[in-house]
Amino acid sequence: MILRLAKRKGGIAMVIVLVVIAALVVIATGFAFSMGVETRLVRNTRFNPDLDWLGRSGVELARYILSKPVPNEERMDALHQRWAGGPGRAPGTEDELKAWEQLPLRNVELGQGKFS
Repeated sequence: MILRLAKRKGGIAMVIVLVVIAALVVIATGFAFSMGVETRLVRNTRFNPDLDWLGRSGVELARYILSKPVPNEERMDALHQRWAGGPGRAPGTEDELKAWEQLPLRNVELGQGKFS
């Protein structure tokens, strides 16, 4: 008795369909990731003018601080001065600080950003 097995082509078609679907999922995932990157780039580009003005504000604050003379100090530049990160005054004379001497020089917050 000879049994003839029917040739089944449906299994190969199912495998091909699964491979095509997997390829489409990979392509769609890559596209979604690249769109997320593009969205971040657009958002950062929108903040460019704000960051430009924030940088200009930092430069203007530095120019303002450097233009102010410190009383009872020689006309020289030294690392103990305020613009260089030093205390700026001798100990015990902080009670007579002027308004510009109380301005922060590190991590100055302005709008949605900060500069130092």
